[in-house]
Amino acid sequence: MGRSGLSRRTDFLREIVHLVKRLGYNVICEGIETEEQVQLLRSLDCDGAQGFWFSKAIPAEEFERRYLCS
Repeated sequence: MGRSGLSRRTDFLREIVHLVKRLGYNVICEGIETEEQVQLLRSLDCDGAQGFWFSKAIPAEEFERRYLCS
């Protein structure tokens, strides 16, 4: 019996992450929307992630006010 589509996609992502890390780059995944995706990326040793799971999109001025100005 063949492997499931999800399993194959996870294997593919794992290999991409490991390849990029072996080349000396950090791996930042985008478009994260669920806790399951966060957990998967942690298990694959991704260096970072962004997406609606963490914050909705905000204007640059709001980002600067929240995160850059003291």
